[in-house]
Amino acid sequence: MKVQLKKDVGCILDELIERFADQIEANKNRRVSMSYDAKIFAKYGNRCMCCGAGPEEGRLEVDHIYPRSTHPHLENDPDNLQILCRKCNVGKGNKMIIDYRPK
Repeated sequence: MKVQLKKDVGCILDELIERFADQIEANKNRRVSMSYDAKIFAKYGNRCMCCGAGPEEGRLEVDHIYPRSTHPHLENDPDNLQILCRKCNVGKGNKMIIDYRPK
């Protein structure tokens, strides 16, 4: 009975380690994106490019002008990123292509 229990615990540990490794890999890719976020905020400032809201009025996010779902190759392209507040970003959704950046 004890031998079987140890084997089950070993399998469980292997599964947990594999899941943890997958999460690390996913977060590693996100860290690359976050460096782009910092550059976009530095370039455009801390205001929603649609409504003008600042961080004191709500969360600001980096929005993809061409959605990642339809244009994954533009995910980290600085020319495809803009600053929107949470409300404007959610309202835009992931289907609309709207560029609020100054011309």
